[in-house]
Amino acid sequence: MRIAIPSRKHAVRALVVLIGIGALGCDTRAPLPTLTQVESFELVSDQGEPFGTAQLSGKVWVANFVFTTCPSVCPLLTTHMANLRAGLEDTEVQFVSFSVDPATDTPEVLRAYRTRMDARGEGWTFLTGEHEAVRQAIEGQMRVMMGERAGGDIPHSMHFILIDRTGHIRGFYNSSNREELARLTADARRLEDE
Repeated sequence: MRIAIPSRKHAVRALVVLIGIGALGCDTRAPLPTLTQVESFELVSDQGEPFGTAQLSGKVWVANFVFTTCPSVCPLLTTHMANLRAGLEDTEVQFVSFSVDPATDTPEVLRAYRTRMDARGEGWTFLTGEHEAVRQAIEGQMRVMMGERAGGDIPHSMHFILIDRTGHIRGFYNSSNREELARLTADARRLEDE
């Protein structure tokens, strides 16, 4: 019985085909949904500079919503954002925290909050601005609620939002769920690799 031995050329072609088939089969995850477009907004950064979609254009970014006098969840939301940032430190993903209390949260107050919460460093910006501009950015662009002060609290979204390089929202993630935050980390990496 004779066994046919393929030529080197045919063996290399077969190997390339098998690698290609394997690569296609490796990522069986469904593509991330492409949700609504974040239109143009410009607020004020914790450094007192204009900051908005112009500075985020072409970047993958994660948004959350806090305020510095929050008596409940905001310190935890900021800690979760810091942990997320640490898990993505080898990427260029940007982090943006919108204040839902712009009357109190001036750039100076936000800088002090960053220091207190150990949320300093590049790639993480806290935003404030005129009340209506902030409301429009949060409710009109980010598609989450920004309530009015009731006692010491201000109702607001506890979700983190993932936005791609073209300004499209790609997902809303429950910040109190570890599995959701792990999924957010993985999804942000996927967008960085696209």
